[in-house]
Amino acid sequence: MQTTHAARPASRRPSCFRRGFSLVELLVVVAIIALLVGILIPVLESVRNSAKSTATTALMTDIANAGASFTTDNRRQPGVWSQDDLGSSQNYLNTRVANSQSVLLDLAGGVLGPAGGTAGSAPSSTVTDPGYSVVEIGPRGTSAANGALRIDNLKVGTGALGGGYLKLGSDVLQCAPNANRVFNNSNNPDYPGIVDLIDPFGMPIVIFTENTGISAGNGVFATKFSPDPANPNDPRARFYWGSNGLYLGSTGLGSGGLKQSGDPSVPTDLGLSVLSGSLADASLQLSLEGVLGNTAYPQKIPAGASGWGQLAQRLVPAAARAPMILISTGPDRVYFPAKKNPARPAAGTDPVILFAPLRTANDPQSGDVTLNNATAFGSIIVSGGQ
Repeated sequence: MQTTHAARPASRRPSCFRRGFSLVELLVVVAIIALLVGILIPVLESVRNSAKSTATTALMTDIANAGASFTTDNRRQPGVWSQDDLGSSQNYLNTRVANSQSVLLDLAGGVLGPAGGTAGSAPSSTVTDPGYSVVEIGPRGTSAANGALRIDNLKVGTGALGGGYLKLGSDVLQCAPNANRVFNNSNNPDYPGIVDLIDPFGMPIVIFTENTGISAGNGVFATKFSPDPANPNDPRARFYWGSNGLYLGSTGLGSGGLKQSGDPSVPTDLGLSVLSGSLADASLQLSLEGVLGNTAYPQKIPAGASGWGQLAQRLVPAAARAPMILISTGPDRVYFPAKKNPARPAAGTDPVILFAPLRTANDPQSGDVTLNNATAFGSIIVSGGQ
């Protein structure tokens, strides 16, 4: 007789003998994850910067278009103050109103009237005052006699009170941290002055406006400051660095606190920008020519020129890029960073940008660096006006 046996249950290895990941395998997985993160983070940052650059260009284009409409209607470039006033050393030393703010007020409103008037709330001296948003300021002082205006920051961007060409939200109208401000109501250090035009990178948009009545033949394209009224023989220029010294002269602009200009107490500290106020006047003038000059219209300084045009026969711009030029720092958050200057200067020399239009092979300036756009620097330029 055949004997049957009960089936044995399948043997199971104790859980303590089950195979898991070895230390080497875990390290490999961690290394792969770290590698992927290292690859993806720069890619994502690049995508974000590209999106911000697109948004910045769109914002600046809107401002430029609004400026062109304003010029068509009013037969002048937008700006509530003159370039000679904004570019003065007095403005830079005492109040530091920016041309960008002057343009903003004409396009987007916010002007209540002359300083000392009765329109709107009186300027405040403490943060608890109901009229804390109101400021009285001008490039040559805070009184109406010197051209100061009463401005309500809460009305700027609404299109009311003198504007109507441009409407902007609170994301664009902010007070840039660490701007090179001097003025504040009743010496209140918390008062910001006039709001700034802020791009998606969190940095102020710089606007240069061409000075009126400057002929192409006089050869003076840009200087650091406008002429002193006490000296009528000082030449006027098309552009003045001082008109945007509020931003370009900052030693810690924006939330990142980047040094556009160097520490004035340290002569060797030139700052990060090629438009730094720490540069020698002649070097700064050269850089302003390179950034603001139209490369399609060069001219040569007459032989025997002196002063700012000490390099006789050198090329200078006969025309500006446009009557109104808007500049954003781009992702670097520095206006034309010196470290990206294609013409790397020798140690100890100012990192200037030379005006160098397209030339023939026999041109004496064929060794200069051509600056046809801001691509090499990462900055963004939009031309506007008419």
